[in-house]
Amino acid sequence: MVNILKNLHGTDIFLKEPLIFIWLAIGLSFLAVSFSSTVALIYGLMLGASVGLYLLMGKNQIRINSVPGNSIMSFGTAMVLWIVFVLGLNILIMGAFGGLNSSAPTFSAFFELHSTFSLGATRPVLADSKVAGIIVFGIIIPIIETYLLLKIMELVLKINKIPIGTRKLLTNLKFWAINVIMAVGAVYFHIQAKGLGTLIPLVMVFTFFLLTGVVGFVPIASKKPEKETSIWLHIINNMLAVLKTLKII
Repeated sequence: MVNILKNLHGTDIFLKEPLIFIWLAIGLSFLAVSFSSTVALIYGLMLGASVGLYLLMGKNQIRINSVPGNSIMSFGTAMVLWIVFVLGLNILIMGAFGGLNSSAPTFSAFFELHSTFSLGATRPVLADSKVAGIIVFGIIIPIIETYLLLKIMELVLKINKIPIGTRKLLTNLKFWAINVIMAVGAVYFHIQAKGLGTLIPLVMVFTFFLLTGVVGFVPIASKKPEKETSIWLHIINNMLAVLKTLKII
């Protein structure tokens, strides 16, 4: 059974650079035609920046599947991390923000907030096509967001000569400073591009991308750093938000 799992390379091909850039571009073309040309343009620029960084950084970079055949482990790790994230954040919101929002202490209300932080003002367009919404907002957009954030962060870490791929990063103050700055950048993006403006969803965005930075550079699912676990984490997060918004779950 273990040997069978080790030979499952389907997602390795699916998420392999530079092939992934091609099908992401195709998906954004569909987004432009079916949903919003403005949103497609924003993510098209982000994809272009990702491709540019990929070409700039050459061979010595962390790839999505730097650890081949690790997709099952990466997905399972991402699922566990997402559950921990949701439970921890729900406790935070119930404890710290319950007085600010009377609906915050309920778990169902938390998932409504979760959908807001994940999708923002893009939620209404999902009603046009459920299948397309699941593919675009549940898969394509989280991949682009995660990939670009981690590529920028990787470049900054290397410029500052901060060693990548060791658990010692968790005690490195420079790493945390860069991670916090990247998470703040993600918050700003969600304010500008997704129309978020209330406190609780913004706290959720900040916390989620702070976790993304840790998962992207501290080995968790393997002995080497890879981007696949972070991407699965974002896909799981957005997919559940999309399914909740579409009232499928």
